[in-house]
Amino acid sequence: MAGAYDQRLVALSVVVAILASYTALDVVGRMGERRDWRCYGWLAGGALALGAGVWAMHFVGMIAFRLPLDMGYDVDITSASWLMAVVACAFALNAVTHARLTRARLVVGASAMAAGIGGMHYTGMFAMRLHPGIEYTPILVGVSLLIAFAAS
Repeated sequence: MAGAYDQRLVALSVVVAILASYTALDVVGRMGERRDWRCYGWLAGGALALGAGVWAMHFVGMIAFRLPLDMGYDVDITSASWLMAVVACAFALNAVTHARLTRARLVVGASAMAAGIGGMHYTGMFAMRLHPGIEYTPILVGVSLLIAFAAS
């Protein structure tokens, strides 16, 4: 089955990703080196900005792909994919926003982002309501998760 992308929406998804990344990095950059109660507010704000941005970029990208069939989304499952992205970004940002960024912290942060992006993606795809359904090739799912880790 062939589909087509709405290039304007694809461009919008890129803009959303850039703005969300900039916002998140700006917000967590205000944490400073101290780990007191205020820094966790900045961390939560950064996680919300980055997670919501990752989710919005993905969702706009999904909407940009036009298929020649009726399609909808389950709101509860779509909301779960949003929450998954925000929580994963919180873990990732918490791992990498310390005075000294070690290799271990970088791996933990990248792993959290990869798990969050992969989980958000496949949960979002599961939220799609269309007929015929989507079938996955396990090896390609594994490769996509490795790519998410490498990109993180």
